[in-house]
Amino acid sequence: MDLILIVDDNPNNLQVLGSILMQHELDTAFASNGPDAIQFAQTENPTLILLDVMMPEMDGYTVCKTLQSDPKTRDIPIIFLTARTDTDSILQGFESGAVDYVTKPFNGPELMARIHTHIELHNARYQLKAMNEEKNRLIGMASHDLKNMIYVIQSYSEFILDTWSVGHDAQEADFMRRIYDSAKAMNQLLVEWLDISKIESGQFEMIYTPVPFCAWLQDQLHTANILANRKGIQIKLHCPEADINILLDQAKISQVIANLISNAIKFSFPDTTITVEVQITAALLTVIVQDQGQGIPANELDQLFQPFHRTSVKPTGNEKSTGLGLVICKKIVEAHGGEISVSSVVKKGTAFTFSLPIKHA
Repeated sequence: MDLILIVDDNPNNLQVLGSILMQHELDTAFASNGPDAIQFAQTENPTLILLDVMMPEMDGYTVCKTLQSDPKTRDIPIIFLTARTDTDSILQGFESGAVDYVTKPFNGPELMARIHTHIELHNARYQLKAMNEEKNRLIGMASHDLKNMIYVIQSYSEFILDTWSVGHDAQEADFMRRIYDSAKAMNQLLVEWLDISKIESGQFEMIYTPVPFCAWLQDQLHTANILANRKGIQIKLHCPEADINILLDQAKISQVIANLISNAIKFSFPDTTITVEVQITAALLTVIVQDQGQGIPANELDQLFQPFHRTSVKPTGNEKSTGLGLVICKKIVEAHGGEISVSSVVKKGTAFTFSLPIKHA
């Protein structure tokens, strides 16, 4: 049953609104001030809130912003009740998070039409969310099982390649190499898809630990240097003289670093340089990964963080790409409260930048 919370400091308004809603067999609850409304919404999770703008102590705009900032209540639609009809007041209501407004004195049919519309929208969003969660759960289960089977193919094909003699049939060796490469690419795709499924299903647990960031980053680049050396690429790290201890999820930020460096290697020409620069301010830690690669056309930059998007730029060493790595990077950085962006100049190179708010232990 849908529950409507009515918030107004005027008892007459509460009575009029309550009477209208009860005539339409809607369950109603009442609050006469902002703090009570917030507490009720956090504990009872109403379907919709009718909120008066002008109230003492805490006005409707403040109540709305407070509810919108709380993950428990941000999805509850709020309709403002107001006697103000000027454009600035209406815009202020929408900017604070309201989905609609109704002017006083109330018109019963108009009020009910708006209420029913937003109840239907709210319930439809809830059903879509539930369906999406179930989809992610099923995809996660299927991906996990497929990952195990593909890993077997990858492992056995790698074993066969390693044990075959040099003089083995070249065509058969080529076929086996293709099997191994395909299995490896499919395994990587499933690993990244499982990561996204965990993020979207709410299973994305953050484990924060204090890290001396520059020293830790230098260690993270060790494996990347091995891959870069194969293409004659040099990785240069520039850090401030004074390191900083910052709280972060080491495993997840390591995934971001590895992905950005891996991309830079893939799309850089041999014998070029990748620069990793760390900048530290009082509030932010910023990492910039700059390559001297091919660059990305400007009209493709805004799609880089979309799932399965691949640019027209091809890896310089025939490396594979799933189109999911940057999506995961964005979600990890944002889960830390940070931001990630990209800038690029064709034929000169690309720079990925991510910033994290500095949190101390």
